[in-house]
Amino acid sequence: MNIKNKILVYVVTLKILILLIFLGYIRTDGFSLRLIQKPLVFSNKKTENIDEISSILDQNFKYLARGRQSFVFVSDDDKYVIKFLNSRRYDVELLKNNVFNSKYIKKHYERRKKRFLEDCRALDLAFDNFRDEAALVYVHPYRTNCFNKTLNFFDKLNRKNSVDLDEVVFILQKKANFIFYEALDKAEDSLKDHLIKDYLNVIEKRAKALVIDSDLDRRHSNYAVLNNKVITIDVGRTYLDEKLKEPYFFKKEIIRSTKSLRRYLMKRYPEKLVVLLNESEKIIKDFENTYLDKKYFSNHFDASIATSSSE
Repeated sequence: MNIKNKILVYVVTLKILILLIFLGYIRTDGFSLRLIQKPLVFSNKKTENIDEISSILDQNFKYLARGRQSFVFVSDDDKYVIKFLNSRRYDVELLKNNVFNSKYIKKHYERRKKRFLEDCRALDLAFDNFRDEAALVYVHPYRTNCFNKTLNFFDKLNRKNSVDLDEVVFILQKKANFIFYEALDKAEDSLKDHLIKDYLNVIEKRAKALVIDSDLDRRHSNYAVLNNKVITIDVGRTYLDEKLKEPYFFKKEIIRSTKSLRRYLMKRYPEKLVVLLNESEKIIKDFENTYLDKKYFSNHFDASIATSSSE
């Protein structure tokens, strides 16, 4: 066999190999058991309602979808979803154990590790501050010893997998009925108004908890509807910001967080834009008035103390 034929065989073989890998990726949706992210930190924090959570996790789960941050599985009773963080987003272990001990890889490892720990803190933040608005049942960002059990679940190819729940990062949520924008499209006129206002209520509650969501929902998939109640289903990109105590920054966050919905309404339901704008203005005004009342009371109280002291 001459050199040209050898090269041709190698090229064809390589293309077939790449095609097989690609087809395998498509069939599994990129999921692999080894891609489930493991915690980096141990926590002995007491878990509330552990028996209730454990009973939910007694059932099997089956593959539902792959998000930007996680693989999602739905429970047999179709009431809950469990999300496992996708380690490809972080590659912490891969970078940590890399044989090429270069400065670049070390810096990259530290950046990925920082991102992962920030996402873990975001899960805690969401659970502590707006778990109802996110339909959160439980978040498990740290290694624990509270479950002592394995979860059985089936991947896209219906292959059975098992994980030790104490040793993986996961989010347990109630399963939504529809993505928010799908529900909005299907809703009758009066229900559209309700959904728009409820969407704003979720954002208001988060902002009042001094929590910023860094994801602007460009893909229209971060909010959903459960029993005609709007919930946020992506809670991994949030962080605390004390500036939201100030009316200027609170207003800025409300406007920024409704940008995606404003554009959608302008394009699909321009007559409903006024509902969003009026409700936004009301929320901002109420916050400003509350802020001024608190400021007045604080100043008045300080002045009274100063007067009493001088006497």
